[in-house]
Amino acid sequence: VEELGRKVGDPEDEKENKRQRAAKQRAAREREERMKAALKDLDKREAQARPKQRAQVRVSESESEVVKMKHADGGYAPSYNVQVMAEGSHSIVVGIEVSGDANDSGALRSGVQRVEKNTGRKPGRMVVDNGYATRENVEAMAKAEVDFVAPWKEDQARQAGALKRNGIDAAFGPAAFVEQPEGKSLQCPAGKQLEMVGKRTAHGLTVLVYRAKAADCQGCEHKSKCCPRREARQVRRVVESPAMLQYLERMKRDEILELYKQRKKVAEFPHLWMKAMRGWDRFQVRGKAKALKEAIRRAVSYNIEQWT
Repeated sequence: VEELGRKVGDPEDEKENKRQRAAKQRAAREREERMKAALKDLDKREAQARPKQRAQVRVSESESEVVKMKHADGGYAPSYNVQVMAEGSHSIVVGIEVSGDANDSGALRSGVQRVEKNTGRKPGRMVVDNGYATRENVEAMAKAEVDFVAPWKEDQARQAGALKRNGIDAAFGPAAFVEQPEGKSLQCPAGKQLEMVGKRTAHGLTVLVYRAKAADCQGCEHKSKCCPRREARQVRRVVESPAMLQYLERMKRDEILELYKQRKKVAEFPHLWMKAMRGWDRFQVRGKAKALKEAIRRAVSYNIEQWT
């Protein structure tokens, strides 16, 4: 008996079947290895994430170097984070990086190194959005002797979550308590004093702890808004480093605020050109090394068009 010109039971059929079985087994092994790598990466990223953010951590089972990030439509997709560094005079791209981190803040130091490597000199100033404004970045830029310009998120905004959890009205946040001479006490909105009762270390920072007298709070008309779940109000203040104080003072200067207004047209235009004007909405390759090469090609194309 013959089928399509080949006899049934032909040794060639047996070889082909063996190859097919081997290919299927190899594919299954590779998929299992990818799944194990993805689970290992997931455990690592969850351990690094803050407790409230762990439920949002995603990884890709098909590509270990990429993570699933949340997009504007609310869905998650395997994505890389592209960081673009542009100089201020002509908005020319002087550095571009690709990472698997959804959070931008950790990319600042490597971005400075990338600019220095590409241009042969360290940038004198980095102007970035408030996503990079962390104490770690302030300290790192001060150590590198690079002027750091990024709007600091007001303490009231940073503490909004903690205030809500404790039932405290926003009007009675820590910023409403005025530091008194010598820094040993605070004055509350009702005019009462909170004395400093000690120091603590939280997340590597020295924190001063101030506490009001129970008698002052119990008879206060604002207690339901100021300390509804405690018998007396307690406020904590971070002891800022010299670098942090210098940065906060810098961000109050009019010329720095005016400079920051120019950031969008300098830094955002390369993104607009690549994504909206040239339709770059996804990578055409896999793997971070190849993705970086693709990003560099995009940046070079952008620079050439600006020069011409």
